[in-house]
Amino acid sequence: MSCKQYFKVQTIMKQESLFNSNTIPSVENMEAILRYEFRDNTLTIDIFFENYANGKYTKYLSGRQERIRFYSSPEWKALKKEALSIYGSKCMVCGSTKDIRADHIISRQLDPSRSLDITNIGILCNDCNLDYSYYNKKDYRTDEELLKLYNYLKEQGKVS
Repeated sequence: MSCKQYFKVQTIMKQESLFNSNTIPSVENMEAILRYEFRDNTLTIDIFFENYANGKYTKYLSGRQERIRFYSSPEWKALKKEALSIYGSKCMVCGSTKDIRADHIISRQLDPSRSLDITNIGILCNDCNLDYSYYNKKDYRTDEELLKLYNYLKEQGKVS
């Protein structure tokens, strides 16, 4: 199954609220929905369920509960609000103002200690966020945006 097909599966599952609860979705629920959505491509579904049965997605599903807790936490929500107040609601890569989100520059998987560090947060639209994998460590902030962050930290007394 290609990455694009997997993301389509993930999107369908989110739309059907299968990934919105704190429990791992049952194979029966997933299979019924996906077989309907992919009715013209049963090979893709067969590959997905073979991989699912063989535990290929276990790492993703087991980490999901922790991600839900983190991104629902008051600390993350406050940090996200803080980042949006510093940088504004515009994607730092393409300039879009639609579907904006706060994003870790160095991913939580690579450096968990920076999960709630304002200096590690940027603003991306959903499309640009999907283009950047968590292995990409590129800081897409401009000099002007970094200056905004520096001035903010200076006002807060966090730098001299």
